[in-house]
Amino acid sequence: MFRPLRFANMSSLCNRIKYKTHLCRLRSGAKPAYAADMATHPKGSVAVIFIAQRTSEDDADYAVAASAMSALAAMQPGYIGMDSVRGSDGLGITVSYWASDSDAKAWRDHGEHALIRDAGRDRWYSYYSLHVGEITRSYDWQKS
Repeated sequence: MFRPLRFANMSSLCNRIKYKTHLCRLRSGAKPAYAADMATHPKGSVAVIFIAQRTSEDDADYAVAASAMSALAAMQPGYIGMDSVRGSDGLGITVSYWASDSDAKAWRDHGEHALIRDAGRDRWYSYYSLHVGEITRSYDWQKS
């Protein structure tokens, strides 16, 4: 059975652990080194989350199309950036960031993007799911 450690107060926890955690540094009044770089996407910007399962069909053409769409998206008004990962099983998650919902919709409706989306439905994806959300806060962290 899991039994959580109990400490009388935060000071005893900070004294017990080998290194100073973020909470311990804040308690001591020290500012974290990464605080100035934490907000990466403006509040009110839009995240479009695309989750897709790739088929094994036509890998070469898919790679060309994905690269072209990434470059084309970066040229669109309101484009902020993109994060993308794909596992060895073909499941991928791409999040694109836009200044506004109208900018995200303009990308959705872009003619070349629509053609590639149709090719994706036809050949490259067995399914996908898309979600759109507004950024209310944004943080980055990197181990130094």
